[in-house]
Amino acid sequence: MNEKEITKKNILFLLLDKWSDWEASYLSVGIQMLAGENYSIKTVAIDKKEVLSIGGFKTLCDYNLSTVPENYEALILIGGLSWRDHKYDEVKKIINQCLEKK
Repeated sequence: MNEKEITKKNILFLLLDKWSDWEASYLSVGIQMLAGENYSIKTVAIDKKEVLSIGGFKTLCDYNLSTVPENYEALILIGGLSWRDHKYDEVKKIINQCLEKK
């Protein structure tokens, strides 16, 4: 890891099972094209398991809810087909933490 990577600010993409891969791709490309020198895209899942996108991409995320770093610039909630599942109530904790940082 070079010195420039260490100073980059993290933007977290929260991915649930059946996440909308096209949403993440449009956003991440935009961020990288406009501000890639200053920001690093990182992914977050509920646990340490892979998440599967609607388009079939299996993703092993950088963090899970118990390992999310305290310092990050933004939390992006990627859409998908699982947001109405009650098993995702634990996601509220990271959302509330992000809102408190504001």
